[in-house]
Amino acid sequence: MQSSWLLYFCLPLVAAVTNCSYTPCEDCTIRATPDELANISLRFYTGTNLDNYEEELVGNAVNLLNYFDNSKPTAFYVSGWTESPESSSVRAVVSEYLKRGDHNVLLADYRYIAAKPYPFAAMSVPGVGYTVAQAFNELVKNGLNSSLLHVVGHSLGAQISGNFGKCTDFIVPRITGLDPAGPAFYYVIENLMSGDADFVEIIYTDAGIYGTANNSGDASFYPNGGTRLQPGCNLSLPLSDDDFCSHHRSWQFYAESLQTEDAFVGQACNSYSNWTSGLCDSNTTAVMGYGTSTTAKGKFYFQTNSVSPYGRKTEGLTYDASI
Repeated sequence: MQSSWLLYFCLPLVAAVTNCSYTPCEDCTIRATPDELANISLRFYTGTNLDNYEEELVGNAVNLLNYFDNSKPTAFYVSGWTESPESSSVRAVVSEYLKRGDHNVLLADYRYIAAKPYPFAAMSVPGVGYTVAQAFNELVKNGLNSSLLHVVGHSLGAQISGNFGKCTDFIVPRITGLDPAGPAFYYVIENLMSGDADFVEIIYTDAGIYGTANNSGDASFYPNGGTRLQPGCNLSLPLSDDDFCSHHRSWQFYAESLQTEDAFVGQACNSYSNWTSGLCDSNTTAVMGYGTSTTAKGKFYFQTNSVSPYGRKTEGLTYDASI
């Protein structure tokens, strides 16, 4: 697996663009073919727990309209590399949305592509984003209220969310990127960026390693500086489960914010070093996570706890060197 991860350095460079650029490839071996993309499904959660849902292949997604409540906003979650509907990030984020009971909740199930070696999965991101966008285009044409859509993606799913926003026939209101995948993106494959939705916010927790280091959102949040090691995480072997600890903090933070909307509050500042030194010249703050205002702009810094609950609310605005 480690050699597969490193192969991305050998991928051909293409220019990053801000519009939909997916081109089908029937006989590709380095990315998903149209037949593989057609096997993606959308899962609509119909009850109060993860066991109650209806699922349709993307080509039949319009059938899910029978379950929508158009008076509610729609949350659409896209998980990351190697993940499936049973993965921890899905269970955490979707469960917290279901506890709220005030959203239509959908999940992109692209598990067969996500399970492939990283270079293949990464190169398939534009195709996955395009395919899911076409399904939502049909949903919107047939009655889904697109103005209440919020797309949330973790890692590779965050990059898919950006490509989704590039390829819809409507303007996506909001995309939240949870530590968007770094390797192969920006210079090689289209990156989640401002303009993919009316409002793009990005939460960085492992920037420069598994997550991207590119500051490309309208609002960018850097808990504990946005890099590893996040408090409570330890040094581990590359690509081991523990090595993803900092990368996974992004979805853990977001899941917590679904129940405690003011759990994470950041201060606008130019850099983490300035923030820790008390050199920020702005009193502007913003809530991070579900409760983020779409008027928030710039970079925001704060601290979290090392164990759950991670949020320190406004206490996190004061740097504590012991954390």
